[in-house]
Amino acid sequence: MKHKDKFLKLSSKLGLTLLKTWTFILLLSNTAFGQLSGNYTIASGGDFSSTNASVNDLILNGISGPLVQNSTL
Repeated sequence: MKHKDKFLKLSSKLGLTLLKTWTFILLLSNTAFGQLSGNYTIASGGDFSSTNASVNDLILNGISGPLVQNSTL
């Protein structure tokens, strides 16, 4: 029984460590990237200078909510 208790204690610590690690990674992944949400303007002097810049940002960061992009190009 002694070995079983040690194993359960070790597996419990390991499980808690993995849970903390995955929680940290998930929280970091949501804050590390500025996911897009809201209104943006594609124009000279706007949020994006070109459609390509806008699309690249969408691909890189993703979308976290409603998104509207107005273009004056």
